[in-house]
Amino acid sequence: PRIASLAKYLAKEFDRTHLGRKTEENSRRLQKSDRSITQFATTISQVQDTKLINKQNIRTTLPILKQKLASSTFILSSPRSGSTLLRVMLAGHPDLYAPPELHLLPFDTMQARQAELGLSQLGEGLKKALMSLKHIKAEESEELIQSLIEENLSIPEVYRLLQQLAGNRILIDKSPTYASNRTTLERAEAIFNQAKYIHLVRHPYSVIESFTRMRMDKLIGADNGNPYEIAEAVWRNSNQNILDFLAQIESNRQHFVRYEDLVSQPTSVLAGVCQFLGVAFDPAVLQPYQGDRMTEGVHHNSLSVGDPNFLQHQQIDPSLAETWQKVKLPNPVSNLTRHLAAQLNYSLPGTPVSAENWTLENMKEILLDVRGLRLCLCSWGPEEGPLVLCLHGILEQGAAWAEVAMGLAQKGYRVIAPDLRGHGRSDHVDRGNSYNLIDFIADIDAIVESLADKAFTLVGHSLGSVIAALFASVRPQKVANLVLVETVLPTESEDEETAIEQLATHLDYLMSPPEHPVFADVAAAAERLREGTPALSPTLAMILAERITEPCEGGVRWRWSPLLRTRAGIGFNGIGKSKYLGILKRIQTPITLIYGDRSNFNRSSDLNDQQAAMPRAEKYVVPGGHNLHLESPSALVRIIESAKALTNRLLP
Repeated sequence: PRIASLAKYLAKEFDRTHLGRKTEENSRRLQKSDRSITQFATTISQVQDTKLINKQNIRTTLPILKQKLASSTFILSSPRSGSTLLRVMLAGHPDLYAPPELHLLPFDTMQARQAELGLSQLGEGLKKALMSLKHIKAEESEELIQSLIEENLSIPEVYRLLQQLAGNRILIDKSPTYASNRTTLERAEAIFNQAKYIHLVRHPYSVIESFTRMRMDKLIGADNGNPYEIAEAVWRNSNQNILDFLAQIESNRQHFVRYEDLVSQPTSVLAGVCQFLGVAFDPAVLQPYQGDRMTEGVHHNSLSVGDPNFLQHQQIDPSLAETWQKVKLPNPVSNLTRHLAAQLNYSLPGTPVSAENWTLENMKEILLDVRGLRLCLCSWGPEEGPLVLCLHGILEQGAAWAEVAMGLAQKGYRVIAPDLRGHGRSDHVDRGNSYNLIDFIADIDAIVESLADKAFTLVGHSLGSVIAALFASVRPQKVANLVLVETVLPTESEDEETAIEQLATHLDYLMSPPEHPVFADVAAAAERLREGTPALSPTLAMILAERITEPCEGGVRWRWSPLLRTRAGIGFNGIGKSKYLGILKRIQTPITLIYGDRSNFNRSSDLNDQQAAMPRAEKYVVPGGHNLHLESPSALVRIIESAKALTNRLLP
C-alpha cells in the first residue's frame, strides 16, 4: 500500500510538472486566458495570506498611533528574489541592524502573531534578533518572546523595542511575505515616520525556477495547482503589490535594486543602497559570508533562518546573474507577466510581442457617429465590466491611457477612452469651424448616452479634467465618481485690453491656422513625444506616434487638427476662471484630485483656488510631472480603483 501510494503521488507530480503536462483538471482551471490567470493570481494571493499568514490574524484596518516610530527600512520583494543575500550584506554595516525575517508587520499584537505562526519556522527571525541584540541564548530569547505574548504587546511596541535595543543603528526589516498583501504594506506607513523601502526584483524565470525547485507551492498550501503557474502568479502578485504601494511614496523614500546587478556589481549597488540609507559605505557589506550575520539557526541543529540555500555558498557568485538565460520553463508565461517584466526592464526570450504592443493589441477601436462627426473610441476590458471613461488632454489621444486602462482591465473594468474631436483618429471639424468647449462636452454627452446604462467613473486629465468636471456638473446622475488628474483652470483676462488682444490673436489663427511641423519619419515624431514626457518608454512612444501621424510630403506630420494648437474656441467660451470655480463648488459627486510631485503646470494660487472650490475632495500626490497617466500608470490604477471603492461605501 505504501509503495502504491508513493507511485500514485509520483505519477501525479510527473503529470503536473514534467514538460509542462497538466492534469485535465488543472488544464480546465488554470492558464487558458489572461483573465483566468488574473483570477488565479487573486487565488494565489489569498492562499499566501491564509497559509503563510492567516487573514483572520491580518489587520485590515491600519493602526492609529499618537506618535509614529522613527524611520525604519523595509526590503520588499517576492520570494526567491535574493532578499536574504541583500539582508546579510547590510547586516555587516556597523550603522545598520538587519535581522532575519521578523514577520511582524501584518499583525496588531504578539498574540495574533503567535496564533498564526506558532512554532513554525517563520517565527525564528524574531528569536534570532533578540539573541543578537541582548546577547542571550536561544532559551532566554524564547522566554522573552513568551513574556511579550503573555503581555500581548502591540506590534508597534515590539518594533519600538527592537529600535531601542539597536541603538543608533537603522532597523532593516526583510520579510518577503509582506508583499503578498497590500494592507500589510500600508501598515508600514501607519507605524513608521518616513519609512524607506528597497524594492528588490529578480528575473521572473529565475524566481519561477527556484520557487518550483524548492517546492514552495507546498509551503503556501497550493497543493492542487501547477507549481510553475503558482510561482509565476506569486512573482507577479508580489511585485505588482509593491509597485502599486510605492506609487504613493515619495521618490526619495524608495530605491530599486535588481538582483542581477547585486551579484554582478555588488560594490556599485551597495554604494547606492548606503547612499539611499544615509550611511557611509563600508567594505564589510561586500563580505556577506564573514562574521556573524545571523544566518545560523536559532538552535545548534535548527535550519538556517531565511534562504536555506544561502550557506551553500562561500562568496557572492556573479554567474547567478545569468541563470535565467538557462531556465527552460514548460509553458510560456502569461501576457500579464510579460507586461510587468517589461515594466521592470526584464527581457523574456520568446516573448511574441512587447509589453506595450500587447497593451495596444488588447485595445479595441470603436467608431461612433456623434453629432455629425465620426469619433474613435479606444476600449479595453470586458464589456460587462464597470465602466471607467477616461478623457485625454489637448493634443493627446485616447490610446495614451493604455497602461492605466490595461491595469484597470486586468481588475475587470471596462475602460473607454475616446479620441476627442480633432484628435487621434477622430474626425476634424469642417474648414471654417472651430473647436469649442461646449462641443467637447456635448460629444461626451452623446457617447455616454450610447454606451453607459448606469452611473460610471469619469476620469479626466488636464483639459479632459475640465470637460469631465463640467459634464459631471450638468449630468450628476450619470457620474458615480469624478477623478481629476493634474486638473487645470480656465484662463481669465485681467483687463479688457488683454482680452481684446487675445481675441485678436484667436481671430488671426482662425483666418490662417498654423501648419504642422514635418518629421523625417515616425521615429522622429516619437522622439518629440518623449521630449515632453521623458518617462515615456521608446517603444510606447513609437506606438503612440504611429497612431497620431500621417504621411505627408517630406515625411510625416501630426494627425490632429492644427487649429487645436491655437486653443481658439476653447478659451473664449463664456466660462472663465471665476465661473468655473463656482461650478466646481456645486458638484456633489465624490471627487478625487491627483497631482504630480514634480509638476509645475499649475501656479500655487491656482492650486489654492482648486482646493478651496473642492474642499471635500480626496487628494493624492504621486511621483511624476503633468502627464501622470504615462509616468505613474500603476498609481492612477490604484487611486481610480480606490475612488470607486469609496463611492460604493458612500452610496446606498
